[in-house]
Amino acid sequence: GDTIQTRSAHPLPMRAFIASLGWIAGAYIGGQFWYGIRPHNCQCDDPGLEQFVEGAFGGGALGAALGAAAPDLGTSCSFTTRVGRSLLGSIGGSVVGLLPNSGAILLTVPILSVTGATLAERRC
Repeated sequence: GDTIQTRSAHPLPMRAFIASLGWIAGAYIGGQFWYGIRPHNCQCDDPGLEQFVEGAFGGGALGAALGAAAPDLGTSCSFTTRVGRSLLGSIGGSVVGLLPNSGAILLTVPILSVTGATLAERRC
């Protein structure tokens, strides 16, 4: 019989999409977790917002890495290898996204985290 190959012709867009979903889920979970364990009793307008954002960035980076690594897409790399690569890419992208040190980080961190996680998979 004929063998049908299921390898995607363009795996990076699929990985980027799933990494984006992973970033969103991870950001929510990370934000809630960090908000819950860090003190936030400042006498300010938004107590806890800083803690939530910190947790969201960490959780989002992990979520993007897991999302980018999750689909096999016919790769020769193991899941562990894919997670390691995408985690390094996601963390690197997040760090670069933090460099503007302004309100822009709310856009640059997620975008560069997902981009880093995705591009780290290009050889897999």
